[in-house]
Amino acid sequence: FVEKFPGRALYAVKANPSPDLLQILWASGITHYDVASITEVRMVAKTLPEAELCFMHPVKAEEAIREAYRQRSDATRATLRHHLDLQYGPHPDERLDLFLPDRAEGAPVHIFVHGGYWRANVKEDYAYVAEPIVAAGGIAAIVEYTLMPKVRLATLVDQVRRAASWLVAQAGAFGGDAGRLSASGHSAGGHLAFYLAAAAPHEAELPDIPLQSLLLVSGLYDLAPITRSFLQPELGMTSEEVAE
Repeated sequence: FVEKFPGRALYAVKANPSPDLLQILWASGITHYDVASITEVRMVAKTLPEAELCFMHPVKAEEAIREAYRQRSDATRATLRHHLDLQYGPHPDERLDLFLPDRAEGAPVHIFVHGGYWRANVKEDYAYVAEPIVAAGGIAAIVEYTLMPKVRLATLVDQVRRAASWLVAQAGAFGGDAGRLSASGHSAGGHLAFYLAAAAPHEAELPDIPLQSLLLVSGLYDLAPITRSFLQPELGMTSEEVAE
């Protein structure tokens, strides 16, 4: 079947998850496996460490998503050249991770800001975002910030801006070009990255950050609905934060 089928064959592990059968399939040339749960992911990864796992369950548990992010990011840290936990400010949370190509001379620098409704997740689980950036010859900066409600939203905006300013100032030291700066963010990270190029209503000027482009994925910009959502008891979003 593998020899005659012109496409790529996937084996649905739930049909028979026997490790012995999986090893037979692998030896026969089946390299891709459809896994439907985090339990199957763990089992196949242990049995066939080099297999390509396709986790296509339409509704994944948060635990499964976090574990997948973490494992992929662990692999990224194991393979890409990096500098971890560089301080861009005095607070312990004001850290970023840099991932660099083998030869970085005048490389573009890309900032990624993770999401989590401003109150969850850590940069360590998003190292995998660096892979396509580094593959394209760029330097990836994965930024950390303090989570709400420990601090208010304005602090998060300020932290991400200061991370960008630090990168501009330090770019030459790690082979980057401060004039080729871009950024992206997902969910709440999209909202925070937006303020690298935008001013809040109470701010008189735009931030002094030489940003060339932005990619904002599923960003949150109208914050009023947050105050009526399940997040409000934890975030305590204020009317001033909604307005700004």
